[in-house]
Amino acid sequence: MKITMRAVVACGLVFGAAGLAATAARAGMKSAYEVSIVGILMAPNNHQATRASGSVGSTRASADGTQYIGCGTKVDFNNASVLGTCWAKDANGYRVECTIWSSGLGIEYINQMRAIGPQSYIEFTYAGLGTSGQCTSLYVENGSNIRPSAP
Repeated sequence: MKITMRAVVACGLVFGAAGLAATAARAGMKSAYEVSIVGILMAPNNHQATRASGSVGSTRASADGTQYIGCGTKVDFNNASVLGTCWAKDANGYRVECTIWSSGLGIEYINQMRAIGPQSYIEFTYAGLGTSGQCTSLYVENGSNIRPSAP
């Protein structure tokens, strides 16, 4: 049986394409988190609080064009401190925000806010059921499973 170079190349292309297809099938876990705003009860005294959560990329890619989530910091030279704010708006147009100053443990909130990027999941909580309050918790997750921002 005579094997030509053309046959070897053709076999290589077929098996190479099959290998690429198999690789593409193992793309890894993907998570999408659109904005959620809920009232919760916080331990230890079961006081009412508001929790907002979502990922930057999923929110940006949402079909409704209404929701958003994020955090930012502002240096206040007059008070020699930093103000941190987190905000979110859900698909129904309900908007909430929390703020915290850099004094005491507040600096840890500020550091967390500065760690947020285009592939972050954000979850923040504040006391009460109104539309704003002082931040009482902030969770930021950066991971390959979280959808990145896209135009």
